[in-house]
Amino acid sequence: MKKYLLLMLPMVLVACTPHSDLHGWMDQERQTAATEAKGKQPKPVEPLVYKPYEPPEFSGLNAFDGTRLSLARSSDLGPNAPDFNRPKEILEGFGLDRVEYVGSWEKNGQRIGFVKIDGHVYTVKVGNHLGTDFGVIKEIRQDEIILDETVQNSEGEWLHRSAEIPLVMK
Repeated sequence: MKKYLLLMLPMVLVACTPHSDLHGWMDQERQTAATEAKGKQPKPVEPLVYKPYEPPEFSGLNAFDGTRLSLARSSDLGPNAPDFNRPKEILEGFGLDRVEYVGSWEKNGQRIGFVKIDGHVYTVKVGNHLGTDFGVIKEIRQDEIILDETVQNSEGEWLHRSAEIPLVMK
């Protein structure tokens, strides 16, 4: 044990000596930086100038024609266009891939469905809107919910399509 203490004593003494060479170098660098900074003026910063973006010309078979898609929401969208002025329902914010049909209940001849989205159960009935493609519930059966969705094709025409949400049995 005494051997180890005797071996460690020189290391402790070296570690405790003042680092005068390091402190001297630090003082010299501080003085050099202070004298250099006194005589210099900061350079003025010039603002960056960007040229406006010019989209490339599209040509050939795969050229995209932006005029085909009608983004204007007016009466010229056709007879199948959805009503963009109607207030959105909460379930229109979820895609059908996240919706699970978990059950139904019939009361006074009207069937009410229960859908589960992200752990929350919502009550739906015929006429409610569901999904991101302007879906309207047309029928609630014991084993599925039938929707009528309105989607836009590549030519800008609005079309109706049918979608089903099957009952999830767990």
